[in-house]
Amino acid sequence: IYIMSFVCFLMTALCLARPAPGSFPRALARALNEDTCATNFMIRDQKMQKLVQKDDEPITTFIDKAKQLFSERDISTNLVLGGAGDYFDVSNKIIQMIKYVPVDVTEKAQEISRLSPAKRTSEDEEYPISLKERIPVPDSIDPYNYYNKKSIYTSEVYRLNFGKTIIDLTDVEQLVELSQTKAIGQALVYIKKYIDGKTPLKEIINLLMLDLEKEGLDILSEKISGHFAKFRGLELAFAVNRLRSLKMVQKK
Repeated sequence: IYIMSFVCFLMTALCLARPAPGSFPRALARALNEDTCATNFMIRDQKMQKLVQKDDEPITTFIDKAKQLFSERDISTNLVLGGAGDYFDVSNKIIQMIKYVPVDVTEKAQEISRLSPAKRTSEDEEYPISLKERIPVPDSIDPYNYYNKKSIYTSEVYRLNFGKTIIDLTDVEQLVELSQTKAIGQALVYIKKYIDGKTPLKEIINLLMLDLEKEGLDILSEKISGHFAKFRGLELAFAVNRLRSLKMVQKK
């Protein structure tokens, strides 16, 4: 993990692992910023652990999974952090920014950690980190509004009106054109042809992207439109996962 901040630029340096030959390309590192992460995702301190028992908290905090993520999945983490010193305990490289100059303070931080051990209890239950394919339920992607009319429109890059819901695309930074959002709205309808209750979402999106590569953006609409711009499969995946009506089942 690499932990960074203007106050304390921490880096838990876990070497990047190469994917096995023939394996599907994937991210070898993840970048997280404390300022944009939910606090209860990052850490639960001793007092909160005493008040809210683990059985009543569905989230296992990232601090308890960071090393396992690397040891089992070969995924490193770059983490910008300035408020939770307990992360010293799971870091093996710590960099502090001093007047905009990065300084390696690993030994000092580890000594602090040794003299002031964390009082919180690790909540890692040693479950293996496994990835399961998710299959969308056919009827859960519905473009029809309360008047039973197809309703897909947008006037903002990060706000897509789809059927009875509004898809909030805030922080999907790769969306830069309104035309991309319009195309994504139509793509949500297009992929319904591949949603059969058996096909995983990842495969559905790949099928769409292949169609776009072969036929172009015009396949997204019954009429030729000059108001579409190309997007990546990742942006479509973001939109699908933020659709409130979406229902998924996990492939066994």
